[in-house]
Amino acid sequence: MQWDESLSIGIGFIDKQHREWIQRLNDVSAAMQSPHATKRVVETLDFLRDYTCFHFETEERCMADHKYPGLDDHRRKHQELTQTLTRLEEDFEEEGITPALTEAVNTLLVLRQS
Repeated sequence: MQWDESLSIGIGFIDKQHREWIQRLNDVSAAMQSPHATKRVVETLDFLRDYTCFHFETEERCMADHKYPGLDDHRRKHQELTQTLTRLEEDFEEEGITPALTEAVNTLLVLRQS
């Protein structure tokens, strides 16, 4: 997945966080193909977990401050994504890099783009 302006919500710091998140998810996908995959996947998944929590808190606070009408639904989507990342981490910890994990990461990239 690549960032493009169609993904912009028009709030600079949130768009910047979204670009960073997309890049890191792409990094996980690429890391699974590298010779030193395990270390890079662990580092990137750790980063994504922490960054996602930070981003969701920041974004939800901004939406609440601006009385965003779809905030509850957006929070539910954040919870779903957090659960998905947790499952990816658990699968990686239990089984390492598998074709199923690689497919799950790539599916997440496709779903986030649509």
